[in-house]
Amino acid sequence: MHVDARPRPRQDTDRWFPYGPPREDLGMPLFCLPYAGGGARMFRPWVGGLGTRVQVVPVQLPGRENRRSEPPTVRLHPLVGELADLLADHTRGRYALFGHSMGATLAYELAGELVARGAQPPVTLFVSGSCAPHLRRIRPDMHLLSEKEFAAQIRRLGGTAAELLDDPGFAELYLPLLRADLELVAGYQRTLPDRRMPSISAFGGADDRAVEPAAVLEWHGYAEQHFRSRILPGGHFFLHDQKTALLDSILGDLRLMQRSSRPDGRRCPD
Repeated sequence: MHVDARPRPRQDTDRWFPYGPPREDLGMPLFCLPYAGGGARMFRPWVGGLGTRVQVVPVQLPGRENRRSEPPTVRLHPLVGELADLLADHTRGRYALFGHSMGATLAYELAGELVARGAQPPVTLFVSGSCAPHLRRIRPDMHLLSEKEFAAQIRRLGGTAAELLDDPGFAELYLPLLRADLELVAGYQRTLPDRRMPSISAFGGADDRAVEPAAVLEWHGYAEQHFRSRILPGGHFFLHDQKTALLDSILGDLRLMQRSSRPDGRRCPD
């Protein structure tokens, strides 16, 4: 894949990092990628929530929030290439990736692309609300449904307040973005775990109607050394209701990996 390695203009970088790019004085960056239809704002409450050694860096994808005027991307690999370009200067040291649902797919492919370009793998790859890549998604044809059927399916999945879906203005802006995001992941499926990461932590919702817990646990085949999984209460969007438990788990896993990767074998300070 050909990638334009020329430096990006600063205003372009600002679009991708609406809350600021990673700073070396704020600890190891945890780059966060949203679910379908979501934007960087969903991670705003996480900023500062992992202490002083880990900085949450929400990534803004095209077509949402401050990038609403841009068309959303409907092809996965070109987007992964853009993300790898963006993160190239920020992944020369230690870093981690988090993604929920569509974001987990992006995070996994992004990690592989970064490693293929010579970067170190993430300290931990956090995948949330997503089945393992070799498993078939539920309703992969959702983006092809009629407007009425599509809106009804979104209601059944939950995560979007009914009063918002009943608002014609909101639905007109939100549903096309969501449809584009679902098109992006519709054709994605790996046939086997041919790209592994040293450490993966997988999270699922006990009552998730889109991704069963067993499908989340299948991520174990994509981890070379360390795999941890947690099934939390809630449905597909459990990351909002279970924010404290999720952040505690993320921080605990990062501390564990930092300690285990010390060259001298000693514990890193908490």
